Amino acid sequence: MTDAAPPVPARNDYLRAAVTTANPATLHGMLADAAVRFSSRAADLLADGPDRDEAGGYAALDRATALVAELFAGVKPNAAAATGEDADAGRAIAEGVRARFAFCLGRLAEAGRNNAAAPARDAARVLTVHAETWRELLLGSAGQGGAAAAPSPEPLTFAPAPAPPAAASAASRSWAA
Repeated sequence: MTDAAPPVPARNDYLRAAVTTANPATLHGMLADAAVRFSSRAADLLADGPDRDEAGGYAALDRATALVAELFAGVKPNAAAATGEDADAGRAIAEGVRARFAFCLGRLAEAGRNNAAAPARDAARVLTVHAETWRELLLGSAGQGGAAAAPSPEPLTFAPAPAPPAAASAASRSWAA
């Protein structure tokens, strides 16, 4: 017997290289995709049925929660506001994105507290929309089929959705469906 560590699989080397060479926009997309994967996996494993695996579900919830927390921490409303004449729109968009991530964190926590698949599935749906939107933004900023680059520093032209009343339930929010 030797004390040497087992060889690292080639997949880990590939992933490490992809992460260390990616720009911040691409890293955000990778985190979003992974958060979708793990929250969906948690929902599948916590769902009632023959494939129910609470331990695996909780492990997936932990990973999804860590990923969403990282996404949440990466959204800086004040930095978004520093983009020029549309500062208020940039701040509002960033705050909306943070609110969606906060919703996802809450749903993942509820899935863990109640040992339930539905809240994790809610988080997965919101994260899926975010990941798809992010992918579209990256493709749009890459030009005519070129490699994805960091999004343009120009402010986005769409307006944020109006905030729901504070007393509204999560089910009534358009981003919770």
